[in-house]
Amino acid sequence: MRVTLAIAFLALSAVVLLIASSLSMYFSFQSQQKLIINEQRFIAQNAANTVKSFVQEKLSELKATVRFGNLVDASQEEQKIVLEQLLGFDPAFRQLALLNAQNQELAKVSRLSNLVSYGFIKRIGSDTFSQVNEGKRYIGSVYIDETTSEPMVIMVVPVTDIFGDFKGTLIAEVNLKFMWDLVSRIKVSNKGLAYVVDKQGNLIASGDISRVLKGENLIYLKEVNKFVKGDILTHKDSAKVVKGIQGNLVVANHAHLGRPDWAVVVESPVLEAYETVITTLIISVLIMLLSFALAITFGVFLSERIAKPIISLRDAAVRIGEGRLDTQIEIKKKDEIGDLAAAFNQMTENLRRTTTSIDNLNLEIAERKKTEDALRKSEEFTRRVIESSDDCIKVLDLEGHLLSMSEGGQKLLELNDITLYLNSSFIDFWKGKEREDCLEAISKAKQGDTGIFYGYFETAKGTPKWWEIIVTPIKDADGSINRLLAVSRDITDRKKAEETMKRLNRDLESAISKLDRANGELKDFVYIASHDLREPMRKISAFGELLSASLKDELKDDDKENFGFMIDGAKRMQQMIDALLTYSRVTTKGVEFEAVDLNKVVKELSEVELAVKIEESGAKILVPEQLHTVNGDSAQVRQLMQNLIANGLKYQKKGAIPQITISSSTADNDMVRVEVADNGIGIKQEQFKNIFIMFRRLHSRREYEGSGIGLAVCKKIVERHGGDIGVSSTYGEGSTFWFTMLAQKPSEEKQAQLVSSCEAGVGEQQDG
Repeated sequence: MRVTLAIAFLALSAVVLLIASSLSMYFSFQSQQKLIINEQRFIAQNAANTVKSFVQEKLSELKATVRFGNLVDASQEEQKIVLEQLLGFDPAFRQLALLNAQNQELAKVSRLSNLVSYGFIKRIGSDTFSQVNEGKRYIGSVYIDETTSEPMVIMVVPVTDIFGDFKGTLIAEVNLKFMWDLVSRIKVSNKGLAYVVDKQGNLIASGDISRVLKGENLIYLKEVNKFVKGDILTHKDSAKVVKGIQGNLVVANHAHLGRPDWAVVVESPVLEAYETVITTLIISVLIMLLSFALAITFGVFLSERIAKPIISLRDAAVRIGEGRLDTQIEIKKKDEIGDLAAAFNQMTENLRRTTTSIDNLNLEIAERKKTEDALRKSEEFTRRVIESSDDCIKVLDLEGHLLSMSEGGQKLLELNDITLYLNSSFIDFWKGKEREDCLEAISKAKQGDTGIFYGYFETAKGTPKWWEIIVTPIKDADGSINRLLAVSRDITDRKKAEETMKRLNRDLESAISKLDRANGELKDFVYIASHDLREPMRKISAFGELLSASLKDELKDDDKENFGFMIDGAKRMQQMIDALLTYSRVTTKGVEFEAVDLNKVVKELSEVELAVKIEESGAKILVPEQLHTVNGDSAQVRQLMQNLIANGLKYQKKGAIPQITISSSTADNDMVRVEVADNGIGIKQEQFKNIFIMFRRLHSRREYEGSGIGLAVCKKIVERHGGDIGVSSTYGEGSTFWFTMLAQKPSEEKQAQLVSSCEAGVGEQQDG
């Protein structure tokens, strides 16, 4: 009763509040929507006027040129000067052409080269010239230029004399990219935007220039489609929520320009446009919820006052019915309820005196109710678990006949009517070995174990599937087995994945075999390069020098120069072959790692290999602090340091004194970071990614000698040692090359990782 009274009061309050709130929100929404429509119309029209003024400005400039440029009586040279002045005055004009009354070209100017210019005149048809002959202006359709991918439009104005007689045509190709700034400055809303489309739905002006350059067509947008299919006479403003150009939900509107037949589309995000409506809705909902809370509080209080005595009587009656005969009702009212309470108290007193075994009976009844309730809850839980499963769950009798099936199983088997399959044999679904496996699984389940088997069959609609079937016993309360539970799980995807994995493994084995053959071919190439190529190059170089010396007095200047080119080319080819061999031997000729003292390496390089270069250039090799000892191939570490220092000595400004600073520091994972900094010409940042690629030179050989492979060798040496290499540079001020290499005493785990990575590197990069 208490709940009924509270619900009745709440329902009455809710109906009143809902009606009042709904009417208020409806009228508020209608009012705000009209404001949005008016605001969108105003913004769209202002934007259209802005774009239209751009077009009118260009037409006005053309008309002014015709009126004040004296194009009719001027010479051809003067006409061209006038057109060039107009071209220089307004960057939006890309090409201009002046035709006479017979449409013959008198003068033309262009910002493009002669190879790609003047083709714009061909876009004008004969009907257009007919209109211009009658004194009308013409604005063509927007097209995307094939060379620059920018939107262009043709504007044509007639040329007349002082008497208004037609004397020719002034044609202009206008680049609409200059309209983009106008459009991007149009203020729609805080997060809104505006853009311009033509009658075919093509985007010709937008704040996002990249989309214009792609020639994007927006006819799929509802507002653009509305413009394309409608006209200015039938146009109606609205505040509907549609998909915008950026893929978000917006309130959109458009305004026609008239001539040309374009439109400006403006979009405001829906949350911004309907911000006032949303705020009003939130406030209304909060007020309604507060009113609901007050109604609930008052309803509960009122129902409590009315129903409390009656509830006390009900509770007492329930307790008495349960056998609790000592129950007393504490109601002291002098009315019918009070009299009823006194009668209840007297009745319980009489029952308590005459009943002796009621308590035992009540205990037995209560215990039985608990047992029945637990059994009911257990069966309900089991049923819900079965029905919610995505697997096919079936209940079978001991002979394998189908008794029931879960809804998920019916969907999985694509069955329309399960009744057609009830009492059918589950065993008959299977044939051959799968039938034997099914019988064995059922036999295990009968004995109290779990049986599992796998099989293949098609669903009712012919869909082929692989299945995993688990058969378990269903035991009664006494432990006997009279039913079986069969769970069929779709493992088709798993089977397909296994087949795919087998196929991929076969492909991988084939690829490895091909890689082994390729590595063998690379070894043969290195052998040819080291023997068959180097020897001819040495002979060409040596005999060329001998022949040049023996014919020195007989050769003309051109012949001497040609001999020089031949000998120099042979030497450079020999240097390139030697560099390739050096690169390939990083992995093929490497030795076991050992402790390498970088201080000793730098000292020996300065006194032996690089001594002449250092003395000739007056270079300074600085080692501010003691260098670390690394773990590596001593010959390759020496080659690495020599290449980096030699680069710093070579790439210098003319007359500069090289200064090379070498330092080292500890890094993560037992690594040492070595840096070689110079004061040379530096490297541009966009060239960083190219300097470690073979033969990728940044300068010509006349500027700086070299094979273009030194840094590639450095990179390969560092990678063989399990490290990284890189560069940082400020162009014109110098460069710092750095690399990482394992320290002298690495941890056992790091040593194992290094050996593994080196073996992998040899397998992948055999012979370079």
